[in-house]
Amino acid sequence: TSTEVRPIEAATRITDAKGVQVSLPKPPEKIVCLVALCDDILVELGMTPTATNSQVLAHPEFLGKEKAAKIPVVPGGFLSPEVEAILAHKPDLVIGLEDTHGKLAPALKGATTFWPLQP
Repeated sequence: TSTEVRPIEAATRITDAKGVQVSLPKPPEKIVCLVALCDDILVELGMTPTATNSQVLAHPEFLGKEKAAKIPVVPGGFLSPEVEAILAHKPDLVIGLEDTHGKLAPALKGATTFWPLQP
């Protein structure tokens, strides 16, 4: 018996549980996380965010203090991350909460893709 195993291909279009569809021209390489859930997801996938505004990466179960210190922190904090600082990282994708960060979407439009999570 022979089993064919094909590698998983990176998705460039997803639809989340709330029906929000996000489409990218190519798999994202630079992802800015505006919420700790994003950091958690990326670490579980073996990825590291380009920038974050969460301290969760410093936890030993994530990257630990030394590795987390190398990840730039977006100024402005969780409630008011600075758009200019986000865009300075030239992200392919920005992940944040719809009700908290959704107001940033118009300012990010045309420069990057915003995925509004709402757990």
